[in-house]
Amino acid sequence: MSTTRRTRNLSATFVAIGVVLTAFQPNTAFAATEQVSQPPADIGELSATLKAVIIERNQQILSDPAISSSRIQLQRFSAKSKAKVAADYDELKARKARLAAYGQGYSSVITTFESESFKFEAERATAEITERTDLTYTTGGPPESYRYEQIVEFTKTDSGWTIDSVKPKNEGGVPPSTVVSAAQLAPAPGARKPLILGPGQVATEAKASAPNSHVPQTKPGAGPKSDQEVTLAAGYNYTAMTNYALN
Repeated sequence: MSTTRRTRNLSATFVAIGVVLTAFQPNTAFAATEQVSQPPADIGELSATLKAVIIERNQQILSDPAISSSRIQLQRFSAKSKAKVAADYDELKARKARLAAYGQGYSSVITTFESESFKFEAERATAEITERTDLTYTTGGPPESYRYEQIVEFTKTDSGWTIDSVKPKNEGGVPPSTVVSAAQLAPAPGARKPLILGPGQVATEAKASAPNSHVPQTKPGAGPKSDQEVTLAAGYNYTAMTNYALN
């Protein structure tokens, strides 16, 4: 191959490389722009807001009235969602009362957040968040733990971001003890079943003189009728207690 022909081939190669690099430059720049399109201040505000409302919701079921009566975070919800959230809080308070009647309750709750992500569209935002919560019983026993994925929808107003809804990422099934589903908000009158502690054991309310008695009083029952009537162990059947409060 002559020197002239080799020079022409190299020139053509450099021209081709230049065309390829030029073609890729706009796409690279666009991708980088999209990643930083949302102000970090907005993301920080949304993250702090959703964590605050989830933690306060979880505290509503605690036996300590000084903590569970707080509803400060209601102001973070939009006008159309405040009534629903207030109803959720009332149901959680009722759950606490149902457990207290049997000498049971939750003494502490620890909530951490495993992951969160955000999507923005005009004046709206959607967050996906995964919480991990551990609940401690007032009477001891193993803690109740759950991992829960939620979707939080926001709208931006003149005063900042407000929450339109907090809902499960995966619909269906029984929600955690600190979460109220639509079906649980309005149970049919007289639909509550007696608390079954074990074969032949139906719990009755603890005596007023000893509301924190470790073992609820029991009266003879008709015997086990289904596999949901589990055996009483170590004083309390904690699964039965939790399920009863949720019903």
